[in-house]
Amino acid sequence: RRPSYMAFAFAAAAAAPRSIGGRWRPAEAAAGRPSVANCTWQNFTQAVDHFGGAAGTFPQRLCLYDKWWKRASKGGFKAPADAPGPILFYTGNESPVDEYVNNTGLMWELAEDLGALIVFAEHRYEPLSHPALCGTQRCFAYCTTAQAIADWVTIIAALRRKHKVRAPVVAFGGSYGGMLAGWLRMKYPEVVDGVIAASAPIWQLAGTVQRETLDMPAVAISKGVSAAGGATDRCRDNLKAAWPLLQEAGRTAAGLRLLSRSVKACSPLHDARALTRWAQSPYFFLAEGNYPFPSTYITFSVTEGKAFPLPSWPMRVACERGIDADFGVRVDGSVADVNFTLSLGDLEVAVDWADATGNGDTLTAEQLEASGVMRL
Repeated sequence: RRPSYMAFAFAAAAAAPRSIGGRWRPAEAAAGRPSVANCTWQNFTQAVDHFGGAAGTFPQRLCLYDKWWKRASKGGFKAPADAPGPILFYTGNESPVDEYVNNTGLMWELAEDLGALIVFAEHRYEPLSHPALCGTQRCFAYCTTAQAIADWVTIIAALRRKHKVRAPVVAFGGSYGGMLAGWLRMKYPEVVDGVIAASAPIWQLAGTVQRETLDMPAVAISKGVSAAGGATDRCRDNLKAAWPLLQEAGRTAAGLRLLSRSVKACSPLHDARALTRWAQSPYFFLAEGNYPFPSTYITFSVTEGKAFPLPSWPMRVACERGIDADFGVRVDGSVADVNFTLSLGDLEVAVDWADATGNGDTLTAEQLEASGVMRL
């Protein structure tokens, strides 16, 4: 049996949304599946400033899917006869909302069974939900989490005004959107009845970290390329060893020339750290898009033009095609405590938390090349 339907009311002022689509596509290519093809798009007239005296509005994009929305009683809830079904509300992230429409499957999976309305709200200041503030001083002052959360409150209030009985709302979000969803529930508990926030690192902000701690994205990457993530622990160990070894190899001009040649750099490297920063970034994106099915979730947001899908379990694929091999790296100490020594041929480096010291500046180009570090 469904839980009892919550009946307290909430009201807030908002301008009525203005439809820019207004009807369903004649035939849905993938009925009831995550896709912008299944959206009714609306521009909601949103206030630029919810808290101060600044005037003005801007159009905020919404994707709505109401094919399954019905009376709560028909969805199995114990509710008044005229009570609407619930609203599943996605709090938009730092990309166009299309990306999340296409990749947030849980909302689509739940909505049909619950008889729910699906709403994806785009974050303010995205290109198609941007205030016209050209020439305005401190124009980014209105791009804050507080203003964004107030946007959601205003939109939800407008949706609820369509019915006499209050519709319950569950907010969804992931990553930054998950942080917004959590804060929405904390700040306005009378507006949303629950939240599902995934990968929402609210305790990793600079003001909330009270002691030295591991970088949690790095922890997620390590798990994805390990046996626990379906890859191998050798792949994980090689990846962890690669960064300090490559940086140590680049401490001399000869080492930098070798690194430049190995990676076929367009111009000579002047800093090995620039190389490792560049090489680390794809693993962050692979971890974000490490789905068990092909997905354009990440490639949509980081590429221009056509977004080619990542393969299923892309982190496993990266291991299979790159670093899941015996490079001869030797490890002594505790990698878990970030206090260990690495050696590869004549190259050695000692890692102690954020500090790394080694002998890269004493080795010749021949010794560096013979060590095998360039294979990493």
